[in-house]
Amino acid sequence: QNTGVYTTQNSPSLSSLVGEQYGVGLSLTQPLYAGGGLVAGIDFYKSGEEIARQGYFMEKLLIAGNIITAYFGLAQSEELLDAAIQNKQLLKAYYDVTVQYEKIGRSREMDKLQAQVNHSVAITDVMNNTVLVTTANSNLNKYLGLPSSQPIKADYKVVISPIGDLSSDQAFDTAIKNNPTLKQQEIT
Repeated sequence: QNTGVYTTQNSPSLSSLVGEQYGVGLSLTQPLYAGGGLVAGIDFYKSGEEIARQGYFMEKLLIAGNIITAYFGLAQSEELLDAAIQNKQLLKAYYDVTVQYEKIGRSREMDKLQAQVNHSVAITDVMNNTVLVTTANSNLNKYLGLPSSQPIKADYKVVISPIGDLSSDQAFDTAIKNNPTLKQQEIT
């Protein structure tokens, strides 16, 4: 430790302490080495900085995951809407056929009513799936920072090009040659 003592008198005498003169002293100390406090402070700062970097990285992963989930949610909603539209068209055609058959006496009034109910349910499915597409689109736009009304079409179609024309016998022979499990079963 570095210590300094300062007094009003350099060498007080016994008479000055007893008499009318008084001495005042001040002692100041300052450690020359803080015992690792400075290093500990730097380490604390570095660990805090690393925690902040990891939190930022986790936030980026969370946002990327949300965008991917929202994109495939939109793709699923679009597929469901397409299926509902096709179903509605099919049930409309069935209703039209049932109406014609009812007119010529090949079906009953009950069949026509059932076909009409099925077509009505298909129409509500189309409406519900339209709402789902709009909601999924808005959700994806939220994560992308776009206006919620901006339409996005999910382009998720996968096209597989065939390697060549194979007969079923050739495909089977190739599968046996390339699959050890099938080779083993062929031997036994």
